[in-house]
Amino acid sequence: MSDYWIIGDDGEEYGPVPESEIANWISDRRADSATLVRQGAQGAWKKASEYPEFAAVLTARAVTKASGGTSKPGGKPPSGLGVAGLVFGMLSVATSCCLPITALPGIVCSAFALRQRDRNTTPAVWGLALSLIGLLAYAGFKMAGFAYDGFLEGLNQPD
Repeated sequence: MSDYWIIGDDGEEYGPVPESEIANWISDRRADSATLVRQGAQGAWKKASEYPEFAAVLTARAVTKASGGTSKPGGKPPSGLGVAGLVFGMLSVATSCCLPITALPGIVCSAFALRQRDRNTTPAVWGLALSLIGLLAYAGFKMAGFAYDGFLEGLNQPD
């Protein structure tokens, strides 16, 4: 069994390492089919896909990627409802001074999106938070308005 060298993404040469280590790097997405590999100290540089000994691990990685596997942790696509909840939440905050009519749809869309565990729920969490902030800001503006009206009425009453 001979050793291998690779050229990493940083342009540096790594090796000598055994075949199993290259296979691990491919599985861990630290190398791919286009990574340049050399067998032995004087071998020619070739793509990893040109070596039959790495075919199985490259095929397994391609199947994982095609079946929805992602290279980033938490890389699930967001739910459409979560994105809608986020948009409604942003609109709720923007209209909180007059009437946050989009707060309720933002809460509903976000709540349904949070139930979808096979999706990225980050937009739904933000949508829910922003919708609630919009409602609270609206309530605060209303209470401040009532207090201000009461204050003005108190000033206008004769002694």
